Parts: sequence; C-alpha cells; structure tokens
Amino acid sequence: MNCAHPCAILDARVQLAQRDAAQDSKTGQALARIRNDTATLTGIVNELLVAATGSPPDADSEPSDLAKVAAAVVESLQQLAGEKDVRVTFTENGRPYALIDSNGFRRAVLALADNALEHTPAGGQVEITTAVLGNRAVVTVSDSGAGIMGVDQAGSLIAS
Repeated sequence: MNCAHPCAILDARVQLAQRDAAQDSKTGQALARIRNDTATLTGIVNELLVAATGSPPDADSEPSDLAKVAAAVVESLQQLAGEKDVRVTFTENGRPYALIDSNGFRRAVLALADNALEHTPAGGQVEITTAVLGNRAVVTVSDSGAGIMGVDQAGSLIAS
C-alpha cells in the first residue's frame, strides 16, 4: 500500500529541488532532511491506511537495522539540539536487527529522544545507544537531565 497522491507529489518536488542544490550545502542538507521527514510521513499515512483497512502486516518483511534507524533519529535532532545547546550522540555497541516496522520504531525512538531533549538543560547531553545482548536488540535513550522523581529511570527498548 503506498502513500496517497500528495505524499508522492511532495517527495517528487523535494527531489527536483535537490537537483538544484549542492548535496553538501546547507540547502542540500536541509532538503535531504525534508526528504527523510517525507518518508516518515509516508510511513505514517501507510500505517493509518493499514489500520483503517485491517490489512495484516507483510509476513515476508526484512528485519530492520535498528542502529541505522537510531542514527537517523540522532541526525534529525542535531539542529534542534544545537539551538538548545544540547549535544545529541549515537553509540553503536552492536548492530541489532529486529522484525519491527522501522517507521513505527523510528517514531518511538524519536519520541523518547525528543522528550529527553526537552528535559535536558543547556550544556547537557542526550545519548542513543544500540546494543545486542544475547538474542535481544537493545536501544537506550539517556540524558543528563534531572529525571523524574519516583520512577525507575533505567529504561530501554528491548526486542527479542
């Protein structure tokens, strides 16, 4: 199932604009981020269409590279983090793969990282780490903020 017409048109327009901008220029980099965000939007629309029609997920899907997704989240947050004077880093302690929808996973990691960024003071750090522990894929989002009182703060996303 593909994104309805407007998403495809948006992606095509961004691609056309990319032709006129040097890839390593500020404009070229911004267009690349917009194209990545458009792909995420396309995924969301497709998931909504699947939810609305009740179509089952594709059983033949390939495992998602969680490190690649997490690194893309870090990249997408760099400008916002820079404006807040917070450092956002990615550490790969293994290349985990999991049978998970990469768009949904990206949104989950982005939500955690965005929350961490929101609660980290200037000069602080948000770190996203991927690891493989036995047969588990582990992605951890941590920050140097004050944390939440009365809550276990050792939180990771773990997929078996």
